[in-house]
Amino acid sequence: MSKALSLLSLLSTTLSFRLTLKLTFLLSSTHSLWHSRRLGSPTIFKEPLPQERATKPPAYHRLVQQAPAQGRKALYIAAHAKLIVGWSYEDSQKLIWKLIDWCTQQKYVFSMEWLDGGDMVWWDNRQSMHRANPYTASMTARDVRRATIIDDGPFAWGVMDQEVAAAKQKAEKISMGQLDFPQNP
Repeated sequence: MSKALSLLSLLSTTLSFRLTLKLTFLLSSTHSLWHSRRLGSPTIFKEPLPQERATKPPAYHRLVQQAPAQGRKALYIAAHAKLIVGWSYEDSQKLIWKLIDWCTQQKYVFSMEWLDGGDMVWWDNRQSMHRANPYTASMTARDVRRATIIDDGPFAWGVMDQEVAAAKQKAEKISMGQLDFPQNP
């Protein structure tokens, strides 16, 4: 077990989940469309073609982001989060899915059944995860349309190369046990 993961285990088992969230404030993650597609359909998306990878390269985002309007902090995770910068794939996935499991507890989940024409749902991708259930012939027909607005928030385009490099250095400090938590993340 790596030092980073053993530290995470220690934090999450001996201290509150809130402290584990303080740890996530220090981290950035790699997000990949191809990673989430491979999870959903391992055979079809086993290995994207080079031109496909080029059209949708990975993006880097802070694991904890602050909403521009309300100032509330939110985890920026979902199945497309592949790696924590500076961590191994295995350790990254353990933390990501631990956080996803926490966030998708029944008490935090909104579920909707499409009943009538005109039913509508919208959400802020910066502060929520979403997923559709597989469509079956026994379900009510639905007409799904997507509208995307321009995100003018500070994290709209992810993080810059300098921040990715800084995240790698933070990950090294974490693995060496040299934690320097922000005062109020």
